[in-house]
Amino acid sequence: MRWVASSALLLALLVGTDARAEEVSERARLYFKNGVELLQSSPPNYQDAYHQFRLAYEESRSWKVLGNLGLTALKLERDGEAYDCYQRYLEQGGDEIDPAERAALEREMLLITGNSAVVRITSSEAKLELLDTRAGSNVPPQPYVFEGGELSLRLRAGTHTITATAADGRQLTWKTVITPGKELSYRFDFEASPEETDGATAGEGPLGEPDSARRTRGGTVRTVGFVTAGVGGAALIGAVVTGLMAKNLEDKALERCDRQAQVCPAELEQQITDDLDKANQLGTMTNVLLIGGGVLAAAGVTMIVFGGPETVGSTEVTAARPSFRITPVLTPGVAGLYGVGSF
Repeated sequence: MRWVASSALLLALLVGTDARAEEVSERARLYFKNGVELLQSSPPNYQDAYHQFRLAYEESRSWKVLGNLGLTALKLERDGEAYDCYQRYLEQGGDEIDPAERAALEREMLLITGNSAVVRITSSEAKLELLDTRAGSNVPPQPYVFEGGELSLRLRAGTHTITATAADGRQLTWKTVITPGKELSYRFDFEASPEETDGATAGEGPLGEPDSARRTRGGTVRTVGFVTAGVGGAALIGAVVTGLMAKNLEDKALERCDRQAQVCPAELEQQITDDLDKANQLGTMTNVLLIGGGVLAAAGVTMIVFGGPETVGSTEVTAARPSFRITPVLTPGVAGLYGVGSF
């Protein structure tokens, strides 16, 4: 609360009799006073105080506002702005700044640089509205204005989600992990086609590396295809097992008979008949599993091949592409594939 304690002093300096006093408007004084009161509220309202101090500086251009503006920017995790305000405050304040206060601010600036990284953002759009959110932070999402082709932001370490909104409402989102001291570059490309962004998933690249603003995920058809192929493979394995069991029961039953004379002992006739019935049942099950498993496996492989990825994370509308979906059909009397396509 060092800056809160010194707010009255800063306000007094703003309205003092130095050479710049006549240039400080009443509006600037009121903005500054509002900021001080917001800092002194319980709990402090850093978001609104930041805006009041920024307006006070824009009205007065007095270096004496920069200390409080830097403090509120730091509390809002606008670390780049906080560092810049502190630096200009120390440079322009010169000998008027108490040595203890200067030393404290210099330590704070070291903390800022040690726990943040510079992110350079470019875009195919000339002007964007950016909204930065850091995971796990209590600070509300912070807005930034992108103009002039490039914007450098110093962002605190952590997982950040930056949403870019173009003038026509289109949005792209980039999720990345900020590593202290590691510079990043990223381009919001609103003109890129979906094919140029296939395979890039926002937020899943190496730590600290930029990811695509468009996210792709495996299509629903492909997901169903993997499941269907797995079920089909399991059915084929089951067919092998039941087939072996049927063959074993049949061989066991026929071993009790004279195969050349085709005569079986009368006392074993019932047992042999039961074993042969079981073998026939297992044989029927084997046929069903073979047919069904083959159909499901073929359908699954087809869906995996033809079910391409879906692109998400963008509001851009793209032309419909040809698609083909296959659904397996398996009933007691029918086994096959049902296909639906659009071209």
